[in-house]
Amino acid sequence: MENFLKTVGRYPGMCYVGISTGLVKLSQLNASSVHYSCPFQQAILNSGGAWCAATNEGDQWIQVDYLVARTITAILTQGRVQYAQWVTSYRLSYGNSTSNMQDYEELGSRKIFVGNFDASTIVQNELSAPIYARYVRIHPVSFRRHMSMRIEMRGC
Repeated sequence: MENFLKTVGRYPGMCYVGISTGLVKLSQLNASSVHYSCPFQQAILNSGGAWCAATNEGDQWIQVDYLVARTITAILTQGRVQYAQWVTSYRLSYGNSTSNMQDYEELGSRKIFVGNFDASTIVQNELSAPIYARYVRIHPVSFRRHMSMRIEMRGC
């Protein structure tokens, strides 16, 4: 909860719908792979670590399962401080079933979001069209040193 209070202090009045608030439990996170030194509890904004893919190859992702469909209006990310690693761009996919995920698009094309430029600054990306889904995946596209990130989502 301390991490959430720090985050809210930076962005007052925002409606977070993620692990910082306790709405999403660690058991609701999944990933294509997880590096042994980066457990899910470090995927929270302002934590001391980050989620890290086990490998930088292929389509890696971190996923939030909200258990029921929710509206998502923004994605917030940070890098991994102690190793100066971060995702510099990413894409989103979402759906109500993991077997039927769709890419987030703008103007008919897959949207690539600008990620982080350092390990500690929170970068917030507003979705031009909110999504309503049970599952939301963040897919790193480019990165510095290693695919590593801390995440949060906003729903208002």
